[in-house]
Amino acid sequence: MQNILNDLIVYRSNIQSMHWKMKGPGFLAIHRLTDKMYSQIDEFIDLIAEKFIQRHLEVETTLANAIANSSLKETKGMTIPIDKCIEDLVSQATIILEKAEKEELPKELGAMYVIVDELRDYLEKTIWLLEKSI
Repeated sequence: MQNILNDLIVYRSNIQSMHWKMKGPGFLAIHRLTDKMYSQIDEFIDLIAEKFIQRHLEVETTLANAIANSSLKETKGMTIPIDKCIEDLVSQATIILEKAEKEELPKELGAMYVIVDELRDYLEKTIWLLEKSI
């Protein structure tokens, strides 16, 4: 679960960067969508981290750790074409979704499966919305 959390932390940072730096046709719609996306990803980060803490388990939540241990790369650039933003958001969400589908949750994490199921549903819908925007 720590690997998914690392990816979510980097994904959230990337969403915000793209939100600020995207440029091109469809800007307003994607800008609004990314505004909602990073808020929702924040919720998942909070739920996952709190579940670890509730169960008295160690969890690493720093951005530096997440970047060092995530399979996602940080978004860079001063201006990012909107098509590239959408492509990257879909690609990164797909990576997280695939991990969530394969994740075997230890008993110590209790009902974490509920959070993971909600995360998968959210990512599936987000991928669909983004792909329809291209």
